[in-house]
Amino acid sequence: MNFYIMTLFPDMVMQGLNTSIIGRAAEKGLLTIKAVNIRDYTINKHKKVDDYPYGGGAGMLMQAQPVYDAWRSIVDKIGTKPRTIYLTPQGPTFTQQAAKSFAKEENLIFLCGHYEGIDERVLEEIVTDYVSIGDYVLTGGELPAMVMVDAISRLIPGVLHNDVSAEFESFQDDLLEYPQYSRPEEWHGKKVGSIADFSNFSFHAVKNFTTAEGGAATWKDIEGIDNEELYHKYQLLSLHGQSKDALAKTQLGAWEYDIVGPWYKCNMTDVVAGIGLAQMKRYKGLLARRKEIIGKYDAAFKPLGIQVLDHYNKEHQSSGHLYITRVPGITLEQRHEIIVKMAEAGVACNVHYKPLPMMTAYKDLGFDIKDYPNAYKQFENEITLPLHTKLTDEEVDYVIEQYCKIVKEYL
Repeated sequence: MNFYIMTLFPDMVMQGLNTSIIGRAAEKGLLTIKAVNIRDYTINKHKKVDDYPYGGGAGMLMQAQPVYDAWRSIVDKIGTKPRTIYLTPQGPTFTQQAAKSFAKEENLIFLCGHYEGIDERVLEEIVTDYVSIGDYVLTGGELPAMVMVDAISRLIPGVLHNDVSAEFESFQDDLLEYPQYSRPEEWHGKKVGSIADFSNFSFHAVKNFTTAEGGAATWKDIEGIDNEELYHKYQLLSLHGQSKDALAKTQLGAWEYDIVGPWYKCNMTDVVAGIGLAQMKRYKGLLARRKEIIGKYDAAFKPLGIQVLDHYNKEHQSSGHLYITRVPGITLEQRHEIIVKMAEAGVACNVHYKPLPMMTAYKDLGFDIKDYPNAYKQFENEITLPLHTKLTDEEVDYVIEQYCKIVKEYL
């Protein structure tokens, strides 16, 4: 797609759009952005593009001639008259649906007004779309144009590596995006999973709280929502739409059940659920033991200059899921040597995580790790040490002893 932005301030536009996702897309040739300086097309020897409006009134008005000639230069260059968007508070408000419509075009022209506006005669002749980004006043149309270019560009195939992101982000299908959370597990006393109306948890085998497989869905008490009804709906969706679970069908005379929908089979088995109930009783102790091991690791590794995550402070609390270290200055080959030497000493280490652009499936989709230097930098010197509650104090001390001895060779 080709964007042409008619403006009195081309540097402002290009500096704002030649960065981040849009800038990288332009470098790859997925789109082009050209700022056309309206002032270059004035016939006034002083490069003036404005004059007083007939009938008086406050401010100055952009004249028709330079605007039209700037527009004509674009049309002559591309050989067609594309949609021309005038950024004005008088137009309908820009929406995600409008962005989808504009994204289907090959060329778009944006006309950025200034002063008190533009001579209406040229607007009637060249403008196809009048668009506002909101009911407030700005100095000119440059910021609205940049907003629209950003929103439209995200819908062009290849601009977002993860095209699913554009499909499901805020305002797609007129819905807002759901709340999301990242590390740490606890921040300012607020725990992930206790904030949103609905939260889903994984109990996979490698999780702190595990049932070997499966997970859980939780929700808050919500006014107007019947918890029992919602729970029953979850049961139906997770057990082939059967109206009774296995226990209910074993009751005297209660053999008959109905299938009310052709749904899914993803219910947790009773055995696995039993493991989960036992884990709940142990979980605080499991977290405390992880914290204890992390404390031992931190005390040993920080003085050596080994970089570690800050799991616990007054601001936040980690779940202690992984003990990630980084050895400053080492290469991928040296990282591999350290992991092999630790393995020879009987200690299994890991790496969290290999960036997706380095995986074959994502390479085939066009991802290139060169576009993600920060991800690669975080990956190349990362080593994860054992962290689980079956480790004895003696084993923790042995991991520390071996890691310190081996890593010192590379510091």
